[in-house]
Amino acid sequence: MEDKQNYRLFRLISCYVFVIFTLQGCDLGFKDKPGLPTSVKGQITDYYTHKGLKDVKLVFEDRERDAYPFSLSTTRTDTIRTDSGGYYHYEFITDTMRIYAIEPKSTNEYYFNELWGKYIDEGVVNTNDFTYKPYRKLHLKVINHDKFWTTIYINNRMVFPYSSIMLRGIEVDTLVELKIAPDEKNQINMYLEINNGNYSVEKDLIFYLTGNKDTTMLYEY
Repeated sequence: MEDKQNYRLFRLISCYVFVIFTLQGCDLGFKDKPGLPTSVKGQITDYYTHKGLKDVKLVFEDRERDAYPFSLSTTRTDTIRTDSGGYYHYEFITDTMRIYAIEPKSTNEYYFNELWGKYIDEGVVNTNDFTYKPYRKLHLKVINHDKFWTTIYINNRMVFPYSSIMLRGIEVDTLVELKIAPDEKNQINMYLEINNGNYSVEKDLIFYLTGNKDTTMLYEY
């Protein structure tokens, strides 16, 4: 008897959760109605100066949605770029069982966390503004006490394009400058190739949370 009651309770909770997910999906603008004129527009600005940023790339995503809630499959994309004032505009006609989104991309000078892209509501004019922060610089003091010839590869995959440096020599002692993402936890990868007669490669990771000012860090091996 107790097992039957538990099973009924489980089914009731499952149905309740499913209804919540379904209603949330409706709130995201998924109308599944073809032929609706829809547009998305906005401005991309510098976080500090509030000036518009020109020629910034955004990707319009058109995703196929399966019968299951929030299940995504085939994606079609198109590219948009901001004008001289930092403004962008894109128009399209909706189709059935699709999800639409706009995703800004980082540039050589400015960082944007692409997780903060926006879904697009169907059949309306969407306005989505975004702010970008300029990359910061990390001054990394690299000291290698090894007596063998060593090659050191340093890269930070949080930035675009990847910020990478290669150092070679014996007893390396130098200061390098890395481009880092602002106000983010940067993962700096250190690869050391040591030629000591028995060639070996070692990898080290440095996690660095950026602040508001340029900073110097010591890496010693």
